[in-house]
This record gives sequence, C-alpha cells and structure tokens, in this order.
Amino acid sequence: PILLMGAVGIFMIQQIGLTPILQARSDQIIAGLSPDHSNVHVLYAIQEVMKFICLLIFSSRVLAAPATLTALSATQRKNPAFEQMRGFHKNLGVRRSSRSPIPSSSHRVDQSQRHCAPCPV
Repeated sequence: PILLMGAVGIFMIQQIGLTPILQARSDQIIAGLSPDHSNVHVLYAIQEVMKFICLLIFSSRVLAAPATLTALSATQRKNPAFEQMRGFHKNLGVRRSSRSPIPSSSHRVDQSQRHCAPCPV
C-alpha cells in the first residue's frame, strides 16, 4: 500500500505542481515567445520513472501474493504437527473445524454431529 500511495502522491504533485507550469510554458511557445530555460520537463520525467517503478513493484507484489500463500500452505502441510492432527481426525472419521494444526488435550469430539467441537484458544 505504501508504494501505491507513493505513486498517487507523485501523480498529485505532477497534476497540481508541474502540469500548470508546463502548460504555461507551452502557451508561451504557441504564442511565439521564447520561455526561460527550465528543468521542469526533466523533473516531470524523473517523477514518471519513479511512478512507473512504484507501480511495477506494487503490481509484482500483488501478483506474487497467491504464490506466497500457496507456498505457506505447502509448508504447513509438511509440518509434523499438522500431519498428526490430520491423522487424528482421519482416525475418528470426523471433519476438522479448528484451524489449529496442533492437537490439544482439550480437543473434544461431538459424536452425535460427527464433527469437531470448537477448541478453546
């Protein structure tokens, strides 16, 4: 979110601060005048590159997020405690409703409904 806010901030600076200056310079050139030397175009171009980099990094992080979540799920599946809990539920023939991969002594099974009762936290 910081990168996205940075890109929006750069955009606002360009629109509020630089665009009016560049518009005035272009109006002078159209009127046949020769405006003074200015580095506003260079500053605008630098900000465009900065905005592009912010958006590129932000979008790559957003697109990489599902892969990160999948990798975390795979890591969790390799966790021995997770495998132990999965085996515990398979042996009882019940569905796991708790998100905790670690079995606890207070884990109760409601046999009438054939699913796990919520585990206390």
